[in-house]
Amino acid sequence: MQIYKFDLIFDWESLAGLNDCFIGLLRMEKTVIAILCACLVIIGLPFNLAAQNYLLNGMVVDQVKNTYLPFAKIDVNDHKLQTITDFNGLFTIRSDEPIRHLLVTNAGYQPLLLDVTGSVSPLVIRLTPLTLKSDSLFGGRSDIYHFIDSLRQVDQVERMKQQQESMLSGQIGLGWFTMNLNKVKRYNQFEGVYLGLGGYTNEKLLRFGSLGGFVGYGFKDRKTKYGFDVSAWPLQNHHLTLTAGYSYDTRESGETKFFDEDMGTIEPSSFRFFYIGKMDYERKTSFSVVYKRDFADFYLALQRRVINPGYDISNGAKVLLPLEYNVSGITLGFRLDPGKIGVATGSQNMENINLPVFWFQLSRGVPGLFKGEYNYSRYQGKIMYSQDFSRLGRSSLQVVWNQLAGTAPYFEYFNGGGTFGNFGLFAPGSFVTMHPNEFISDKSIGLFFSHHFGNLFPHTLLFNPSPELVFNYGWSKLQTDPLLYFLPVMDMHNGFAEAGVQLNNLLDLNVYGVGLG
Repeated sequence: MQIYKFDLIFDWESLAGLNDCFIGLLRMEKTVIAILCACLVIIGLPFNLAAQNYLLNGMVVDQVKNTYLPFAKIDVNDHKLQTITDFNGLFTIRSDEPIRHLLVTNAGYQPLLLDVTGSVSPLVIRLTPLTLKSDSLFGGRSDIYHFIDSLRQVDQVERMKQQQESMLSGQIGLGWFTMNLNKVKRYNQFEGVYLGLGGYTNEKLLRFGSLGGFVGYGFKDRKTKYGFDVSAWPLQNHHLTLTAGYSYDTRESGETKFFDEDMGTIEPSSFRFFYIGKMDYERKTSFSVVYKRDFADFYLALQRRVINPGYDISNGAKVLLPLEYNVSGITLGFRLDPGKIGVATGSQNMENINLPVFWFQLSRGVPGLFKGEYNYSRYQGKIMYSQDFSRLGRSSLQVVWNQLAGTAPYFEYFNGGGTFGNFGLFAPGSFVTMHPNEFISDKSIGLFFSHHFGNLFPHTLLFNPSPELVFNYGWSKLQTDPLLYFLPVMDMHNGFAEAGVQLNNLLDLNVYGVGLG
């Protein structure tokens, strides 16, 4: 069963007071105020969904190999609803009208139109590879789908799916305690090998709250990192989460990171974490609120952040640099995923491939708040969109925008997001041929496009080659030099482009795939 993939890429070319807080907020740009007002309006909107009285679930599999087919697209009742199968080929359809017809498509397979009127869950839908003929395969059988032999099999698959998703997100349940693998082990160029222990209590111990913490040691930087936090869920449905915590840990200098991201997860986009060589140490005390409603996640945090430089920026200059920087302030953010409305995939982590997902985040340095010393606004935005073209494969597009306004230390600027190194792990949303800190800017935009052609070649259990076209483009501008930063700086005002072809899954290990590009 297929989960996430990564591809081995060889690059041969080488409160001082609340008054101060509110004054800082009032100084924000008009556009920011407009965005905050919009967020408040959205929070207050009554999201009323139609009653979903009809339910149908099942599994899509390969007729020949009897293996699960992830990301198969299912159109319901002449495109009135759409969903896709999860990583284990499972799907769930909820509708406010009877479910009569399903059109099932997947790259490399013959499309299948089914009349499921009166059918009972669960179903197994079998797709035929394009290289085979339906007549010879089915031998006149009238049913193109059939019932799973027992509900026990579905339960087993569902449990296995949940375990695998927990592994990929770095969370493993051990009774009343959930271990966070991201705090147990990691590797990057700055810390080297990091080993530790971390996790949090789950609902089996506390129903309306959680206690968490971590401690670990980096063998290259020889520093111990630690932290703890307390969370509470005042609402029974867990739509609202209140968290207070303290931590001493590393952070990437010039990072582009959103409130719901964890660079330690076993997800392909987090593989660029391996290449980060310039990091700083952050002591952070935070009070945050996360509110989730329907397709939207909202985030608000008050943070006391004190940064200690993790690398030399003097470049030989005989100057006295600050030992630490207090960049305390406020962070606001939201994530909009419209695909969660009217479409159920059987997995809360699945995205609807036909609707884009939006992120926005503002980090505001507020002088006087927790003795903060800097006045600046750091904007970040991201859009992700994927579209399936049936036999032609799938295209994915990611656009990332960053901007810094005001006076800020060097580490609040933006690096280019490169992953060039002695070995190559393909990380979507990054530049394979760019060094991690090759560029620095206060304004940037990145476009990352890929098209996966699907399984065009004959494949076996371990050999499943699938070509993919990749094109990335970036542009950035450095309008104001960072404070007290003496290293050479360069932006991408002329643009930065790279393109290539990957051959994925030359060695298909189910959870991972190894290929060349």
